[in-house]
Amino acid sequence: MEQPDKRTEKILLAVILVLAASLRFYNFSGFSFSNDELSALARLQFSSFSEMIEKGVLIDFHPAGVQIFLFYWIKLFGISEFSFRLPFVILGIGNVYLIYLVGKKWFNAAVGLVSASTLCVLEFPILYSQVARPYSPGLFFTLLTSYFWTEIFIDKIKNEFTVSKGKRNLWNYAGFILSVSACMFMHYFALLQAGLFCIAGLFFLSKEKIKPYFISGVIILLLYVPHLKIFLHQMSIGGVGGEQGWLGKPERDFLWKYIQYVFNNSILLLLFFTLIFMLSLIIFRINRSKNKFRLLSFLFFILPILIGYYYSVYRNPVLQYSVLLFSFPFFILFVFSFVTESVQTKIIITTVLSILIFGSFSTVYQNKYYSTNHFGVFKELAEKTVEFDKKYGEQNVTRTFNVINPYYINYYFDKFQRKEKFVHYNCSDYSLVNDFAKLVGQSTTNYFVHAWSNTFDPPELEEVIIEFYPFIISKNYYFNSGITLYSKKAEEALTIQKPNCELSHDFESVKWQNDSLFFNDSIFHSGKQSAFMSEKNEYGPTFSVTTKNIELKKGDTIKISFWFYSLQEQQSAKLVFTIDENDKSKVWIGREFKIYQTKINHWQQVFLDFIVNVDLNDNDILKSYVWNDKKETFFLDDFKFRVFK
Repeated sequence: MEQPDKRTEKILLAVILVLAASLRFYNFSGFSFSNDELSALARLQFSSFSEMIEKGVLIDFHPAGVQIFLFYWIKLFGISEFSFRLPFVILGIGNVYLIYLVGKKWFNAAVGLVSASTLCVLEFPILYSQVARPYSPGLFFTLLTSYFWTEIFIDKIKNEFTVSKGKRNLWNYAGFILSVSACMFMHYFALLQAGLFCIAGLFFLSKEKIKPYFISGVIILLLYVPHLKIFLHQMSIGGVGGEQGWLGKPERDFLWKYIQYVFNNSILLLLFFTLIFMLSLIIFRINRSKNKFRLLSFLFFILPILIGYYYSVYRNPVLQYSVLLFSFPFFILFVFSFVTESVQTKIIITTVLSILIFGSFSTVYQNKYYSTNHFGVFKELAEKTVEFDKKYGEQNVTRTFNVINPYYINYYFDKFQRKEKFVHYNCSDYSLVNDFAKLVGQSTTNYFVHAWSNTFDPPELEEVIIEFYPFIISKNYYFNSGITLYSKKAEEALTIQKPNCELSHDFESVKWQNDSLFFNDSIFHSGKQSAFMSEKNEYGPTFSVTTKNIELKKGDTIKISFWFYSLQEQQSAKLVFTIDENDKSKVWIGREFKIYQTKINHWQQVFLDFIVNVDLNDNDILKSYVWNDKKETFFLDDFKFRVFK
């Protein structure tokens, strides 16, 4: 931007900040607390600070800074979506202003303005400004670190590495110390980002800076000492991310998918910013005096990704988009770093307004940001439960919730002043299915509600419920969450999706190869005979079909079931499903009978549900059989194989 035109610069900045505030304040208190926010809330419910640290911070895998802040914040302002999230929204707006300051100092006012307008409108930074998690404050103190680091190492006017003098120099070091320390208390990836700045400073030290810079480092380390116990404890239980975290290892195309994500997963938006980048390269001559900052921008962006990637591959998976928010501004700065200060004012006005308009349109209208669930919901699950209770009567409804902690759903029941009781709250792995199955079988109410959010909900649970509550009255899905109302009565029942393919075997006649060897007429579920498994049989009768014969496609859901009758408690027999290509296994999955067995001397079902997530060929062979590896004795009947689109 032409330097004398300060008025235009201020007006554009004001427009950017007003829009940033509007996008972040709008409906920030209207959507459900996320799982992570409710986890933080649950870990604040202690009477003393020491107890909160012991039971609310040490067990987590984040530094203590945000949790300590919230511990005192809710004492002053209470717990609601508005009060809980407000400080994070304000800091999110501050981030837009800070990237403007850093961009202006590193390059020029034009770079600062277009960078701020980009951070203003993209969904990624807006989303993490609206949740009460370490991301918004972590980014704020990361940018503040870069600001004070710049003040230490570059003259504000000449854009050259010189030494600042007097009180300003003292304030710059004080700001640097406090902002780096704050990063260390916010998030481990913010700590990493601040650490990169500290290391980078070593390459620009002059004789006059050596002493104050190393004194600053010592003070930063001393300020971290109170947190050292927490850091060492969290590292001792598996390192960053925990020993058995829920994340998977990143794929090789992680960086490309991340780039798409930060640009709203919009090819048009990505092309728009690519065009700006290419035009700035073509139109403007590269200012070599800015190459150091250009290199720093790129390194501060790419190094956290590389470190997180290789740590995730070789230690614990920790890499996800949210933790890269702290490095994202430096990617923006790099993209726009080729825009020179000599660019005409009208071009900058056009560019900034284009980014604001096009970016807002992409976020608000194309991506439907404000009408989309971005996290698993709890508020809506509680509202639906209250609605069902009012319509059918509390005493007529059995309620189950599959959530990580009952506090997460109880928070909203308490908020709605309801005392709904649910009889089961956790069924996040197959070892817990048996208890769930017993509960369903013993339920005497006419209606049954099952809800889940932000945790693995075994798809076979619906099969278990439908055995006793065969009619679905209401089914509501949200992002990574859902709630379904089942009934014993057919009234008001929804139309159930019919399978695209359904194959069965009742063992009344020969259908599979060698299945007649298992026929037995002493006990049966239907008809006059069943299949008998004994100590002589490690493998039961085998169902086999090709993908071509049933027109199976990737993304389809397969549901397999068997009725079984056992004279003793099952130990290890499994219902197995496989997909093979030329005798090479693509899929092998098994479900133990014992997780569905609620009693002996009684017919009951074992289920296996599978969403096809592998590429298929026409001649791939699908098989299903019973693996009786402990040579147990039981009967099988009424096999069913269904495919749903």
